Amino acid sequence: MPLIARYITRSFLLSFGMMLAVLFLALSLERLMRLIRMITDEATPVYGVFELIIYLLPHYLSLAIPAAAFFATMFAIRSLHKTAELMIIQSAGVSIIRLVRPLFITGVILMMVMLGLKGYVQPHARYAYRAAEHELQTTNF
Repeated sequence: MPLIARYITRSFLLSFGMMLAVLFLALSLERLMRLIRMITDEATPVYGVFELIIYLLPHYLSLAIPAAAFFATMFAIRSLHKTAELMIIQSAGVSIIRLVRPLFITGVILMMVMLGLKGYVQPHARYAYRAAEHELQTTNF
């Protein structure tokens, strides 16, 4: 992997990790508050709520991954442009296609992750969430 591709990939992955964490927390905060209310109002055991949170992970990841990838791509290219590295790299004869190739490859990898997440993991997790929620609501503690 050329040095420029590693540099762009590292910049993308750092931004992607931070944005994924922020977006995941922001998206799941409302449901987390609802689950906390379930603990306090209905005397639901805490271990059952942790199980529900784990079942919700695929849903919120499927929402956060594309948005984080978009923002990480924008931040990676913007940081190159802001520090004038983009102009220097282009004046050295490196094409835009070569610069975008690592971002495209990571996008394809994320697409495969999303395909598995939305096509297989999320439906099973959604069913398990509904079953666990029903069990928690109908069981007396």
